Amino acid sequence: LSPGKSEDAVAVASRENSVIQMEEKNNGYEKLSGEGLIMATMAQSMFVKESEDLASIIQMELDKQLDSPNRGVKQAGFYVLIGASMPNVLVEVGYLSNPTEEKKLKQPKYHQLIAGAIYESIKHFKYSREKLLTEE
Repeated sequence: LSPGKSEDAVAVASRENSVIQMEEKNNGYEKLSGEGLIMATMAQSMFVKESEDLASIIQMELDKQLDSPNRGVKQAGFYVLIGASMPNVLVEVGYLSNPTEEKKLKQPKYHQLIAGAIYESIKHFKYSREKLLTEE
């Protein structure tokens, strides 16, 4: 994976990638050869612009729906997204280490707001891509 574009991106990637160690079957990541990792990263990088667009749409919708800090959109390499040959994002909606956010994350109504915001974002993204295709 490419190095983070900033110290913040490196910190985010390190934190998110550390969850792999908790997976029961995390050896799939270790089996990637150098060539396999390059190919998987190339497949993912073909969709960087689309992924950024999708992430921005999701961030705007979450910002409208949730009473939470907007931490912005950041780009970093995440093992969990390796090989995704489509636009892909990792959505962070809070931290369990933050008591206020933990309380919100335990509420089913908050889950519905998050899911609704992501759903509306995907619909908006899909519509915008279809519109681009019909204009060509």
